[in-house]
Amino acid sequence: MKITYKTWCIFAILSLLASGLWYKFGYPLFKTIDLSVDRSQALTIAKNYLKERRSIDITSWRTATAFVSDRQSDKYLQKSLGWEAAQQFLKDHNFELFFWLIRFFRENEKEEYLLTISSKTGEITAFRHTIEDTAARRLLTRDAAYTDVMNFLQATFGFDPAQYTLKTESVIQRDQRSDYSFVWEKNNVSVAWSSKAKDGAAKFLIGATVSGAEILSFYKFTLDIPDEYNRSFEKKKSAGLNLSTFIRFGNTLLFAAAVFFLILRRNHLAMHRTKNFYIGMAGALFLFTLLSEINHFEDILMQYDTTQPFRSFLGRHFVNVIWGIFFGTIGILMPSLAGETLRYEVFPKKKEGSFLYYLQTSFLTRGVFQSIVIGYMVCVIMIGLQALAFEWGRRCIGLWVEQTRLVQFSSAYLPFLAALTLGLKASFFEEITFRLFALSLLKRIISYTWIVIFVVSMLWGLGHSGYLIFPMWFRVIEVTCLGLFLSIIYLNFGIIPVIVGHYVFDVFWSSAGYLMGKTEPFYFYSSLAVIFLPLLWGIIAFAVNRMVSQNDLRWVLNQHQKFNLEVLKNYLQTHFSGHEKSLKEFRKEIISHGWDIAVVDLALDDLQKSVKVEEKE
Repeated sequence: MKITYKTWCIFAILSLLASGLWYKFGYPLFKTIDLSVDRSQALTIAKNYLKERRSIDITSWRTATAFVSDRQSDKYLQKSLGWEAAQQFLKDHNFELFFWLIRFFRENEKEEYLLTISSKTGEITAFRHTIEDTAARRLLTRDAAYTDVMNFLQATFGFDPAQYTLKTESVIQRDQRSDYSFVWEKNNVSVAWSSKAKDGAAKFLIGATVSGAEILSFYKFTLDIPDEYNRSFEKKKSAGLNLSTFIRFGNTLLFAAAVFFLILRRNHLAMHRTKNFYIGMAGALFLFTLLSEINHFEDILMQYDTTQPFRSFLGRHFVNVIWGIFFGTIGILMPSLAGETLRYEVFPKKKEGSFLYYLQTSFLTRGVFQSIVIGYMVCVIMIGLQALAFEWGRRCIGLWVEQTRLVQFSSAYLPFLAALTLGLKASFFEEITFRLFALSLLKRIISYTWIVIFVVSMLWGLGHSGYLIFPMWFRVIEVTCLGLFLSIIYLNFGIIPVIVGHYVFDVFWSSAGYLMGKTEPFYFYSSLAVIFLPLLWGIIAFAVNRMVSQNDLRWVLNQHQKFNLEVLKNYLQTHFSGHEKSLKEFRKEIISHGWDIAVVDLALDDLQKSVKVEEKE
């Protein structure tokens, strides 16, 4: 495929315009992301606090460190104030959305420590010491407990009682102790989400629980969100989730159609030529997904219930994970192989639309390099279009998007590996299923290409309706528009640009917090490396620059098949007569005797060539 100078100019101009749109409307989203405190620093802070302030010997305790975000507060403030006002509100009140959660626990024991540490400052903003209900503590009066809590909050957070009003107080009477809890509400801070007074408003809270001489728990600030809002939110969210569930039926039909064509075309050369490639791809994705699960081991530890043996918990978890990953990744084989055969039949002139063409030629050509560069431009254009769509949505229909997802992989030991895995799985699975297979399948049924593109793109968009963005129908329209764009790119430039564009798009959004927020250099450079990984392959392809020579589509035989091929060729040379039976009839007869179809086809192909040579002579 030759890309003209005019095409390069169009892509370059569109990429520049898209970059400008993103810088104006998208870049400000990262102003509040501050990951200055990394995992190891947060764990050190937690250990020092327990050792120095609580006199706890932590050598016998297991630890789990996970990155968490206050999604509820993020959604509520955006919904109530709008994005810009919400950011100003966070700044004015020194309210944070991103934290490290550190857990100290021991097998078969209820007692554990849980600390919340600011990813921006390293301050311990919340703490909880869980103990047995029968644990004994010195008995306190209500007034003594109140004084202890008040003194603690003043010493720890500079708590000023004049700025707060006592909201609630409670006591839980245990057999050998009493646990007193006090919660204060900050004065003159109220965020209403509705114009109706009965719907309530969110308030800032600070509080602590004391038992005996110990502060069992405390928190610096939390946003008390009205229950009516939570009910309303869940009600709205269910519509998108129901739609996402319903669309699974459509995806199931696609998968069933892939299996049907796989059986129907089981002897197709395109399928057999590409099956090893796709099996290798499925194996690679399986390994990457398994590594990604191990990469999130700290999140797994957070789920551990100490009432069960630790090894049993891990064993069951990873058996279930491996089982799910196996069937999840092997599922790519059906639409990929079916898509190769259908593309070969439906779009015979669009050879770059499948991996068969590159297996027949090479992945190391300057044409591949050009396709990869186009893929990066496709990604930039998609990011710009998305930023423009979101900005329009915010101004015109009150659109809001959950922003805490920008650091969704911070809990991983290696966030770049998590982003890499997501990018690989999403780009290969979705582009193969919806572009390679679904477009070819519907084109076989519907003659109008524009209808095919719209239906496939809409199906792809509906599959993303479960994302937390409101109104939820906007996500369907946004992704459908991106799908239309990707489908046009696929039909004009092939499979590589759409996979590369999709991969870079997903990796960018998974790593954007590390690229543009405040973070450690390792996270920045590793994220950058993952984004430019396809370009590295493109540079290698540009340097190697193999000649583009398309090999004949022939069966690939193993050693046993090669031996049988020679035996059959010798037999045909002495027993076949073109005047007695046609090659088609002879093929059917040989196959009926149990011969391998691949061996028969190659033997007859060679025989046909030799007959033509003899006729010429």
